[in-house]
Amino acid sequence: MNLLFPVILFLALLLAGRAALANPDCHMSENPNRSVRACTQLIEQNPRHSHAYNSRGDAYLALGEIDRAIADYTKQIALNPRHGHAYNGRGNANLAKGNIESAVDDFGKQIALNPRHPYAYCGRADAYQRSGELDKAIEDYGRQIASNPRHEYAYNGRGNAYLAKGDFERAIDDYSRQIAISPRHPYAYSGRGDAYREISYFERAIEDYNRQIAINPDHAYAYGGRGATYEQAGQLEQAIQDYEKQIEIHPTHHHALLGRARANMNLGNTERALHEIDICLAQAPDDSEALYTRAQILQALGRYEESAAELERALSEHSEKPPNQQAQSP
Repeated sequence: MNLLFPVILFLALLLAGRAALANPDCHMSENPNRSVRACTQLIEQNPRHSHAYNSRGDAYLALGEIDRAIADYTKQIALNPRHGHAYNGRGNANLAKGNIESAVDDFGKQIALNPRHPYAYCGRADAYQRSGELDKAIEDYGRQIASNPRHEYAYNGRGNAYLAKGDFERAIDDYSRQIAISPRHPYAYSGRGDAYREISYFERAIEDYNRQIAINPDHAYAYGGRGATYEQAGQLEQAIQDYEKQIEIHPTHHHALLGRARANMNLGNTERALHEIDICLAQAPDDSEALYTRAQILQALGRYEESAAELERALSEHSEKPPNQQAQSP
């Protein structure tokens, strides 16, 4: 045996380790651009530095450069097919790109490698939920919870799936569990507020949206949810104020524009409502709910022929939509 080889191998590993230590930003930086630069430097020094590809993939994913993230995770997997996190990372990137089947496949491979992975079941559940496979999503969130009963995300995800399925009591229970674990969770109060609104517990819904807004005053969805609750409760001026706030944060938010127009119509501000629904339809010309609202406004204005034509368009667009696109949220 050539005794020189182990010495060379040891020196190579030592130098690689020192290179990694010289670039800690690759693995630990909170600045993804800095991570990309540091990881690229490591890869240039050692094109087979598998962890650098994974870390750079994470950084690209954080920057929204999805194709580059997928390429780096794929390179990582080619170098080390049993890497502990690369399939999960690529699953998240595929999910962000809308490649649902690829995401499900990647999360499944991650689970096969590590059935107790802290996020893979949630990732696959998210993918199932995006594709409308709610029962499969609920099952995977349940597996994640069984693995970690205090998981910081799984209860919220399962609550969302129950909400989408119309199982509002179970949704409320899961959101409440999430809040008990993470009292400042960025979405759980809004989710529970939605569920309370669906069963007409308006006061509780408004309390939850208020809590969400207290945690994050720029939480556009919480203003939209509270606005929808006020609208359903007949408190139209408060609804308009919340929709206005949501539009201030997110100027093109379709449901806020639609809600504001609808609330103004029901207050009798029909000319203003017509102007607002036209803004809404400029962004989504084929939205059946917006078309129906415009038909109602035109009827209130005495423009009956135009109203009938708009109603016919609304019915046509609604019948052409797949069922999973007909229910909308604020």
